[in-house]
Amino acid sequence: VLDLGCGSGILSIASLLLGAKKCVGVDIDENSVRIARENAALNNIDKDRFTVYLGDVTEDKALQEKIGYNKYDMIAVNIIAQVIMSMSYTFPKFLKKGGLVIASGIIKKYLQEVTDNFESLGFEIIEINESEEWVSITAKLSS
Repeated sequence: VLDLGCGSGILSIASLLLGAKKCVGVDIDENSVRIARENAALNNIDKDRFTVYLGDVTEDKALQEKIGYNKYDMIAVNIIAQVIMSMSYTFPKFLKKGGLVIASGIIKKYLQEVTDNFESLGFEIIEINESEEWVSITAKLSS
């Protein structure tokens, strides 16, 4: 699992506790990276199962290479729609064929814009969930 904009690390930690073998988290905020590492330790997550990087995947090619191409089954991203769309072009680089993106933190009025963006990158929208004004999108990278 690749957790982009990992914040406190909650999505990575939950993924690991639910059975993911390894997670990589990335955030542009130094405090978030530190807190994600602390939260992983508090939840007894081995360091070899959860790696957290500081940086911006949209601008840092060295970071992209460090994260690794074509190796993830899933990307979790819980950020506002504009940020999701600005980094979405990197998703196909990181995912294995048939890999999933679960994107949340999206205000309902941006749903069509985000789904159009994903579809333009070769994703098939397989699920949309709504809760009040918020939506999440699950999309599969076409094989």
